Amino acid sequence: IESWKDCTVQTSLEDLHGLSPYGGLDLSQVSDLSALALLFHPQDGLEKWTLWVQFYCPEENIDTRSKRDRVPYDQWTAKGYIKATPGNVTDYAYIEADIIRLEKLFDLRPIGYDRTFSGALINNLTEAGIEVIQHGQGYMSMSAPSKEFERLILGQEISILENPVLQWQAQHVSTVSDPAGNIKPDKSKVKETGKRIDGIVAGVMALGVALANEEDPEAMMEVW
Repeated sequence: IESWKDCTVQTSLEDLHGLSPYGGLDLSQVSDLSALALLFHPQDGLEKWTLWVQFYCPEENIDTRSKRDRVPYDQWTAKGYIKATPGNVTDYAYIEADIIRLEKLFDLRPIGYDRTFSGALINNLTEAGIEVIQHGQGYMSMSAPSKEFERLILGQEISILENPVLQWQAQHVSTVSDPAGNIKPDKSKVKETGKRIDGIVAGVMALGVALANEEDPEAMMEVW
């Protein structure tokens, strides 16, 4: 977590307007947190990878979660780190509208999503002209970007826009591996504790999309 804090910057999202990010979208099933990550690759006007994450939570669950989990969801929502969506279940239409709004501010590259809970959201984004691609959360999809994400943090080669929700989640991340040595963030270890790692997963997915879709991989390797 100390390495994570060393990567944290006070830059605002407005300072990045017009730049080109990849995206990762980790959607909740019913009433949990959802997370949208924008990962800006090194480009003109930006020396380092730069990560921004927005969280979403059903409005009617925020006070309940704050009391039950003893986590300040209500304070984080008041400060804008979590956006309260209408009702008591995840409102994908709200998240969809937010992505379309962001598309007008940035030169969005592909956004990765896991098909499990995506539903009509993905079709609507496609119809709106936003490029979305499947990015699973299994070992095959998550291992390479998970390892690279950790390397970027430990090497302080990434800037992370200040976000107390994301930092709280970073404290609880661990990985699980398969016999071949592939790794991925382990959601099972936090699922029953009131802790969450949705923003980390979304960030890793965004990096996975970047690794798979960069137009000039050789140039990227020089940057790395």
